[in-house]
Amino acid sequence: MVPHQLRPPEDQLRPPETNTQHVTIEFHDAGLENVLSKLEWKAYIRTMYKRKDRKINPVNVPLPNGINPGGGANFGPPNGTLVHQSGKVVPKGSRLTPERLAQMKIGGGMLSKEERQLFINILFEYEGAIAFDDSEMGLLSPEIEPPVKIHTVPHLPWQQQNLRLPRVMQQEATKHVREKLELGILEFSQGPYRSRYFLVGKKDNSYRFINDVQSLNKVTIRDSGMPPSVDEFSEDFAGYPIVTAVDYFSGYNEIPLDKDSRDLTAFLSDIGLVRNTRLPQGWCNSVATFQRIVGKVHCQQIPHEVRLFIDDVSINSPKSHYNDKETSPGIR
Repeated sequence: MVPHQLRPPEDQLRPPETNTQHVTIEFHDAGLENVLSKLEWKAYIRTMYKRKDRKINPVNVPLPNGINPGGGANFGPPNGTLVHQSGKVVPKGSRLTPERLAQMKIGGGMLSKEERQLFINILFEYEGAIAFDDSEMGLLSPEIEPPVKIHTVPHLPWQQQNLRLPRVMQQEATKHVREKLELGILEFSQGPYRSRYFLVGKKDNSYRFINDVQSLNKVTIRDSGMPPSVDEFSEDFAGYPIVTAVDYFSGYNEIPLDKDSRDLTAFLSDIGLVRNTRLPQGWCNSVATFQRIVGKVHCQQIPHEVRLFIDDVSINSPKSHYNDKETSPGIR
C-alpha cells in the first residue's frame, strides 16, 4: 500500500484533479493464515509482560562464604511420636461462619451426611489454620526459616519512571497499596531504589498488582532450587482413590523479607515510596525459596504422605477402598 502524501500548505493547494494520488493494494495469499483473531491478539497482549524471550535471568556466581538460609526442618519430636498441633487458636465459628460453610462444596455427592459432618468437625478443630482473606493469613515461624535475604552482586541503585496508567487503573493501584500497607505487607521506604509497577486483569474482572522487579533480577545471585516436574508430581498419586489438595493462602505473603533486603523492592505509589515486607512476586528466586520453605515445613510427611508443588500440597490416601466398610454408623 502506498500512503497518501501529507497535505501541502494552503497557498500550494492545486485543483483536486491535479492532486490525485494512486493507491495500489496488493493481496498475497501467503501468510494470511498467520493473522491473529481479536481474541488471540488479546491473549498475546496480556502475556507480553512475561514473554520468555524477554525474561531477565539472575547472576550465576557462588554465594560468599558458603552461607545458607538458616532455620531448620520440622522433624517433630526426637522420639518420633505424633504430637497434636492445632496451630493458631481462634474463637470457634469466627472464620468458618455459616455463610462461608454454605458456600463450600464439601463431598460433591461422594460423602454421606455423617461423613460430611465429620469433615466439618475436623475443619473446626483446625479453624485457625484456615484463611478466607488477607487479614486471616499466617506468618512463617522463624524457627523454620528467618526472614529471607536477597543476595546480589555489587551494583548501583536504580530509579525507574512509573508507567502511565489509565485513571481507573491508577485508582485501583492506590487501593491495592493502601490495603497492603494496612496489612503490613508493604511499608514506607526512604532508600535509593525505585522500581515500576503495573496492573494485570484477572478472569473475575479484578486486577493483580505487579511490582516490576526485573532490575532486581538482573543483580540477584541465582538460587538453583526448583519444584518437581509436573509429570513426576502427578505420577506419585496414580492409583489413589482419593487425593486431597491443600492450597496455601497468599503463600508468598506469609514469608517475611529481611529488613536489609526490603529497599531493593521499593516502588513509588501515589501514597509515597513503599517497599515489600514479604517475599516479592516476580522475584527470580521466589519460587525456589518458597519450595524450600514448604519442604522444611512438611519434612516429616514427605514423600509417603505429602508431595509439594510450590504452594499446592497434595496428600494421598490409602489405595484400598476397604469395600466401603463402615467404621462408625454412616462413616466408611
